[in-house]
Amino acid sequence: MKITELQIENIIYESPWLLDERFIIPKISGSRGENGRQINVGKENNRFIDLLFKDTRDNRPVIIELKKGKIIRENIAQTLEYRALITSLNEESKEKWITEFGQNYYAPKMILIGSEADEDTILSANLTGIEVRTFETTYDSKIGFETFKDLKSKLKEWNSLRNSGNRTLIDREEWIENLVERINHILNKEFKEVTTINSPHYINSKKCFYSYTFPFINIPFFYKEEILIGLYEYYDELLPFDEKYFYCDYDFLFEKESKKELTDEIISLAKKRMEKLGYELVSYPEYEISVLKLPRTILENEEEFKKTIKIVINTAIELFDKL
Repeated sequence: MKITELQIENIIYESPWLLDERFIIPKISGSRGENGRQINVGKENNRFIDLLFKDTRDNRPVIIELKKGKIIRENIAQTLEYRALITSLNEESKEKWITEFGQNYYAPKMILIGSEADEDTILSANLTGIEVRTFETTYDSKIGFETFKDLKSKLKEWNSLRNSGNRTLIDREEWIENLVERINHILNKEFKEVTTINSPHYINSKKCFYSYTFPFINIPFFYKEEILIGLYEYYDELLPFDEKYFYCDYDFLFEKESKKELTDEIISLAKKRMEKLGYELVSYPEYEISVLKLPRTILENEEEFKKTIKIVINTAIELFDKL
């Protein structure tokens, strides 16, 4: 798979965290009408910065200069020129930069990105305060992406992950552990016959709801020594990670082949019941599963979370016993 310079620019613009966790797009419009892209810092002549980010740690601007090929010394001079031009912006532009960056507007960080750079060029850039990053333009399919579309799709999933309230994988570990504790508390108080895992770290091939584990929610519920339902955030392209929803799987509804007529009747009953409660139960016959899409907002509201967990478990137990 080959990636062009424009595609790399698009990737970095849409996912600035690839460069640094704390980089965001500032509210300064560029020549294309997009914030942070193709920002003109020239006076009489147009001088465009490829990408402009803001480092949220100190509110400093971050100049990103992209080069199609090898980084050379002239690129260092060009990047330094952008820094000099920022210090002499006209009054209208300066006001916008001060509003966005405060008094740090005139002290930008600088990053040069190209396909390669020799050691002397990297040293020269570093001595002037410019960081150098390099990228590959050709990727082996072994990394899991056959096309640029595949790569964009995966980045979209990770952006959704970041927008779900957990910025890093380390944050998610503690967050999921807390979620398991909350669920166990509900089960111990309300459901003596339903159990789950004690910790995400104890999930293995025998005690996971599906094959993918950390860093996603993957919590099985057991009833009468069988899996009743499962909560999870990711299955595959059909049920991808979503920043608005997570999933509750009524897997057992498809397990009784000898009772197919009864199963169909119960699935219909379950759908009507969930619809009255404001939830949609979607059947995927090709996967032999029925799935509830639950709003992620309930994860942050303890009362809503308890109410929803009780509803989905009670409904699951009733349907399970009918089968």
